[in-house]
Amino acid sequence: MGCIHSVQERPAAMRFGERDAMKNDLVAEFAHFTCAEPNHNSIGAIEIDLGRKSMNRFTLKSLPYPYNALEPAMSARTVLIHHDKHQGGYVDKLNQLVRDTNYEHEDLDLIIFRTYGERGSRSIFNNAAQLWNHEFFWQSLAPESNRLPPPGVSDRLASAFGSLESFRTRFVETAVNHFGNGWVWLTMLPSGALTIDATHDSDNPFIWGAYPLFVCDLWEHAYYLDYQQERPEFVRAVVDRLVNWKQVSMRFALASERLTSPMSRGVGRLLDDSSHAKYPC
Repeated sequence: MGCIHSVQERPAAMRFGERDAMKNDLVAEFAHFTCAEPNHNSIGAIEIDLGRKSMNRFTLKSLPYPYNALEPAMSARTVLIHHDKHQGGYVDKLNQLVRDTNYEHEDLDLIIFRTYGERGSRSIFNNAAQLWNHEFFWQSLAPESNRLPPPGVSDRLASAFGSLESFRTRFVETAVNHFGNGWVWLTMLPSGALTIDATHDSDNPFIWGAYPLFVCDLWEHAYYLDYQQERPEFVRAVVDRLVNWKQVSMRFALASERLTSPMSRGVGRLLDDSSHAKYPC
């Protein structure tokens, strides 16, 4: 069965027991996983131009659909404010923070790896990771989405969680039980096991070596205008009606392919010696 847990303790475990070799291997591994071309980020085989720069500055990428495309599950007003104001704010702040630093010309995913857990770099990490997370979130959604995943993905979810409906229910439960801001993820561990993870604030699974497959934003700005305090209704609407199963399937395929690489197996061994050893599935 799939492992379901809140992972806010994992980053702390990495900080106190982290080795430089592990971080360097993760940087190299996920540069392959997330970068299809030099200076071009592709998350889960999805062309999103994340971190594309103009005058060496990060830019706010346009949504892959109109603001009203996710209605009625997500209103046009919510999407506009969420994307243009909140995500745009992370872009502006990140550009300010990296200006005239060693990070100014780095790709976004590498900035995230190299600033995670580094003293004095938390603000850069937060804004870079929030930009990454939001782009991944928007690409995880699709208007008028097919409610059923492709057979291969459906089989994997049923094997891990019992059934597709059980996956959806547990995904919502994990989101509801998460205290405060953050994200809820479907991820693949280096072992190939599927998990449902909740992270706080800007943290995401790939910083400790897991492969994100799908995500839902749990920050209040993602849902408050439409659902007020009813987070369960929001997450249920997303996971029932808006999952971009085509993209999730592509991410499954890419993550599975990466797990067969010698580099990925090495990352898995490092993780077994550190954070994941404390969170068996």
